[in-house]
Amino acid sequence: MVKSYARYIQDSVFGVISTKSNLVYNSKSNTVYASALDSVIEWNYKTQTKISVICDTPTPGSLNASSLLPPPEITRLAYSPFANLLAIGSSNGDIKVWDISTSSLIIKFQGHKSAVTCLEFDTNGTSLISGSNDSTIIIWDLISESGLIKFKGHRNAITSIYYYNDNYLISTSKDGMIKIWDLKINQCVETHLAHNGESWSMCVFNHENKDMILTSGLNG
Repeated sequence: MVKSYARYIQDSVFGVISTKSNLVYNSKSNTVYASALDSVIEWNYKTQTKISVICDTPTPGSLNASSLLPPPEITRLAYSPFANLLAIGSSNGDIKVWDISTSSLIIKFQGHKSAVTCLEFDTNGTSLISGSNDSTIIIWDLISESGLIKFKGHRNAITSIYYYNDNYLISTSKDGMIKIWDLKINQCVETHLAHNGESWSMCVFNHENKDMILTSGLNG
């Protein structure tokens, strides 16, 4: 007997976007943030209308522009519902944190040498973790507005990061490895070969009262 599944078809299209980044959902306003090159657009996905645009980079060639070159493209977004903050990572490694309630840029971090690939807030919205194509992971303190520690151990681009109980950090990389970092001692305590090739993404979930890690990669 062949099992049938519900079929989903595209309903509509709105807001043409050119981006390498992800989408994030704002649970407070029920809106979606999507990047478009060097800007972030807030959309009402129900009415398919643009609400606001977040951008602090001048147009290349304008009077207040410092260069004729195009600004770095946005590569990653993260939203903290607790603090109502939006973190924006770019192709040059910079990270900007915006206060959504005041629509203002409050913090700018510089610590990565290449594109930001992962961003995640802690549950309280007081720290931010970033991963990059430069194979490093950085924990940023949003209170002191400074970097706390840089983790080095992966040998290729970071593809996913996950805060686990605020005491551990789990990371995957294109080197095929999955690493568990103890945030109390700031060291890697476990390393596993997740895939023979690149590891692309990770999902942490609970199954029968056991926390499980699911990864995807080049070989499945």
